[in-house]
Amino acid sequence: MQQPACARRIGTRPHRREAADKKGRGGKTVTVVYDLPRNAAFLKELCQELKKSCGTGGAVDEGAIELQGDLRDRVREFLVKKGFLVKG
Repeated sequence: MQQPACARRIGTRPHRREAADKKGRGGKTVTVVYDLPRNAAFLKELCQELKKSCGTGGAVDEGAIELQGDLRDRVREFLVKKGFLVKG
């Protein structure tokens, strides 16, 4: 049986994905961070930290964090500093 995405680990660091997406958003680009634990308090806190670090707006939506704009480089750098392994 395969583990759910939120429980998957590579080595000792949690694994996260990020992508820039425009689909269904009126042509506007957002950076989406996937494969996060489905813990509302954790997601809210991480979203606040990312928004502050990147200087942009964002929200938690269906277990993923969405940030306004194409911020993949900034998000990747922030998550790596926090100890996450990032793909995407």
